[in-house]
Amino acid sequence: MRKLLAALLSAAVFALPTAGAAAPASGIRPAPSLRTLFSPAAVSGNLSGGFTFGAKKSGRQRALSSADNAFFTLPNPLPSGAPGTILRWRDVTASFLGLPIVAHAYQYLYLTTDAHTQPTASFGTILVPVTAPASGRVLLSYQTAEDGLTTTCAPSHELLQGSSDETPLFGLGLTAGYDVLLSDYEGPYSEWTVGVNAGHEALDAIRAATHFAPAGLNASTRTILWGYSGGALATGWASELKAGYAPELNVIGAAMGGYPVDVHDIAQKVDGGLFSGIEFGGVVGQLRGYPEYGVINYFNAAGLQMLATVGQECTGQFLTLTPDPLSGYPYQTLATYTTVADPLGLPATAALLANDNLGGNPPTFPVYIYQGEQDELVPYADVTAVAAKYCAAGTPTEYVLSPIDDHFSLVVSGAPAAFAYLTSRVAGLTAPSNCS
Repeated sequence: MRKLLAALLSAAVFALPTAGAAAPASGIRPAPSLRTLFSPAAVSGNLSGGFTFGAKKSGRQRALSSADNAFFTLPNPLPSGAPGTILRWRDVTASFLGLPIVAHAYQYLYLTTDAHTQPTASFGTILVPVTAPASGRVLLSYQTAEDGLTTTCAPSHELLQGSSDETPLFGLGLTAGYDVLLSDYEGPYSEWTVGVNAGHEALDAIRAATHFAPAGLNASTRTILWGYSGGALATGWASELKAGYAPELNVIGAAMGGYPVDVHDIAQKVDGGLFSGIEFGGVVGQLRGYPEYGVINYFNAAGLQMLATVGQECTGQFLTLTPDPLSGYPYQTLATYTTVADPLGLPATAALLANDNLGGNPPTFPVYIYQGEQDELVPYADVTAVAAKYCAAGTPTEYVLSPIDDHFSLVVSGAPAAFAYLTSRVAGLTAPSNCS
C-alpha cells in the first residue's frame, strides 16, 4: 500500500551491526481454530510464515533460521499472567535493505488479550538508540501499516529481513534519541482491521516495554504513538482504549494519518474499484477476529477459495515479496464471492463491523490527525466526524485536512509535521488545537 519512503531516510540510523544472540527455548503452536481457517500456511506451519520466506527471499533478505522459528512459536499451553508480562526475549540485529540499524535491538514475546479480552500472546521489537540517555528516556510506539494476513509481514519478521518500508519513518524517532517500539499488533492470527485486538496488543506491548530492563524505561516513561493507514487504525484504537484498558501508561500524544475510522465505509468505497483487494483482505481479518457472527456462511465456493488465497497475502509490503490482494482482485465486487446481492448490508455484517468504528471513546491526551481529501481508500468525511467527536469530548485535537493529498502521497508529505507535533509533546509545549 505504501511507497518506499527513501526521501525521509536518515543515514544516521544505519552503520555497523549490533550483536545478535542465540535462540531461546521453543514452544508448541496452539491447535488451529476458526481464526486460521483461511490461512493454509498458518494451519500447516508455525507462526513464522515459513511457506513464503524460503521461496520469496531476495538478496536483500535473509530466511528465518531455526532459532527464529523457535522464538516465534507460541508456548502451549499459554502461561497465565497479567497483560504485558514478558515470557521470553532475545537480542537481534534489525536492518533495512541490508543495512543494520544503529540501535540495540531486542524482541520479546508478551502476554496480551484479543478483541474478546481472551488471553493470547504477541511479539514486540524495541530499538534503543546507542546514544540513549541514562534516564528520562522517551518511548515512540510506532504502529506500522502491517496490513497482512500472514505473519510474514509482521514488524518482528520484517525487521529481521530488512524489509520494513516504514523504517525511514520510525527511524526519525531513533535519530531524536527515543526508544522505538514496534508491536505485531495483529497478533499471531494476523487479524487485520480488528481494531480492539490491535489496540489491546499495542498497549500491552508498551506495558511490556516499560518493564523491560534493557530498554531503560519505567511506568512513568513519556510515551508517544504514531501510525499511518493500517498503523493509524492500531494507533487510534490504542488511543481510545488506553484510559479504560491501560490507564497506568503515561501516553502524552498520538498522531494518526490516513485514519481508517470506519471499516464498513472503507469497504463500500473501494468495493468494485481498483483497490477492492483491500476490502477482501479486511474481510479475512474480520472473519478471524469475529467468527461468531457467522458471516462466513454467506460465501460461495469461489468466495471460500478467495478467502484462502488472500489469507496468505499482505497489502503493500512489496519489500517482503509477498503476494498482494491488490494485484489479484482489482475491480471486483464482494458480492461476486457471496450468495447474497449486498453482503455489506447484511445484519450480521453490520453487527460485526460495528465493533470497529472509532470515535466512541475519545482519547484523554492530545492527538494530531492528518488526512487527504483525495484519499482513495478512507472517506475523509468520516475522519472529520471523528475529529469533531474528539473536540466535543475536550480532547486537544489538531486536525489537518490536505486538499491535494491522496492516501499514498500523504504518508510522505504529512510525516514531517506529524513527527514535529510529537516532539513538541515530548518538549512539554502546549498542545495546539483547531477545534471550533
